[in-house]
Amino acid sequence: MGGIINILDGTNLSQLNVTGITTVAAGSAAAPSISPTGDSNTGIFFPAADTIAFGEGGSEAARIDSSGRFGLGTASPSTSLHVQGANTVGKGQFIVSSASAGQEARMTFIDGSDDIAEISTDGNNLYFLNETATGAFLWYTGGSERARIDSSGRFGIGSTLAGNANNRTLIRSDSASAISNVLLLNNGPADNNAGQGVRINLSGVSEANSNIRHAYIESGIQTSGNDHYIAFGTNAAFATPQEAVRIDSSRRLLVGTTSVSGANYSAKLALSTNSGTTRWEVGPYSTSTAFIITADTTNGVYLPSTSATSWSSASDERIKTDLEPITDGLAKVASLRAVTGRYISDKEEPRKAFLIAQDVLEVLPEAVDISNPERYGLAYTEVIPLLVSALKESKERIEQLEAKVAALEAQ
Repeated sequence: MGGIINILDGTNLSQLNVTGITTVAAGSAAAPSISPTGDSNTGIFFPAADTIAFGEGGSEAARIDSSGRFGLGTASPSTSLHVQGANTVGKGQFIVSSASAGQEARMTFIDGSDDIAEISTDGNNLYFLNETATGAFLWYTGGSERARIDSSGRFGIGSTLAGNANNRTLIRSDSASAISNVLLLNNGPADNNAGQGVRINLSGVSEANSNIRHAYIESGIQTSGNDHYIAFGTNAAFATPQEAVRIDSSRRLLVGTTSVSGANYSAKLALSTNSGTTRWEVGPYSTSTAFIITADTTNGVYLPSTSATSWSSASDERIKTDLEPITDGLAKVASLRAVTGRYISDKEEPRKAFLIAQDVLEVLPEAVDISNPERYGLAYTEVIPLLVSALKESKERIEQLEAKVAALEAQ
C-alpha cells in the first residue's frame, strides 16, 4: 500500500504495511500517538517540532529534543544525556552493571576515537583510570581547581604541582600575609580524654615490611582539658618507636622524659636517660628571675638574676646533712701540683693553668669524677673548701707564731 492513509479512532487492524510516509497526531503523555493495544497511556508522542517523547503510565518518562539531547526523567535536557529523578536508598539515578557477578562494569570516556579515561569496578574495587601519558585527575569547586593527582601520582591540594617534582603531596594555601591553617588531623570522639590524640608514622622502608614505622610525630592530651603536647618518636633496628622528645602545654622541652620533677622552679628543658632514672633539668625559678640547672634533684647551679655574671650553687645548711670538717687542709694543698700546660688535643697555644685530678683524688675525692676511668674530671669549685681549710690552718699557725714572737719580745 502506498500513499497516505487516515485511520479513524476505534478502528483496529491486525496488520498494516505502509511504504512511504505515515503521519500520526502529535499526542500527549496521557494519550500518546503510538501506543500498544490495551495500554493507551504508554507510548510515543511528539510534544514539539523535531522532538520525540516517551510516555509511561500517562506521564512523560523521556524525550529526545530538537538538539538531539536525551533527557530521562526531565523534559528539558541540558546536555547530551540528562538523567533526573528521585534516587532509591542504596541506588543512584544512573547504574552501570556487568552481565554477571565478577565481571567488570565499566564507563568509558572517549576523545574522538581514543579512550582517554574510564570508571570501572570488579565487584570489590572501584577504579578511576586516565590512560593518557600526561593526564591528571582534577577536582573543581566554585569554578576553580582545588586538587589534582598528576600523571606521576603526585597529589596536590590548592596547587597545580608545577615546579614541585620532588614532593609527592603538596598542600598550599592562598594566604599571602598571615599564617594559614592548611591541614587538620583530628581524633575526637569525645573531648578532654587523657591519651586521646593523633599520630603520624614515618618510614623509609618497603610497605611490605611488618614494621614500617621508623619514627612518628604525635599530638595528644597528656592528662585532661587543654593539657596538649606534641611528641617525636624514633626507633632502632625495626623496633617499636619510642618517644624521644616532647613539647608540653607549658612550652617545656622534654628529652627522654614526659614530665619535670622540680617543685620550686619551672624547668623549661628536661633531659633524661632512656631508663628515666637519671635526669637533668634547666629552667627559671617560678617566683624569681633565677635560672637553675639541676641533676635529679632541685640542688644545682643557677644564675640568681638576669644581671648575674657568675653561677651560684645551692649551699643552704638546711638542705645538707652528714657534715664533717676537712682536716689537714694545709698538708693536702701542699701535695697538689699547681701547673700550666696544654691538653693533648690542643694544637697550639695558649697554655692553661691546671690542677691534676689524680692529685686531688688522693686528698679530696669528693671533687673528682671517676665515672670514666680513661678520663678523670675535676670540679675546680669543689676544691675551694679545701683551700679555706688550708687558710684557716695557716691562720692558726700564724697566730701561734705571732704569740710566741710576742712572748719572746716581752722577756
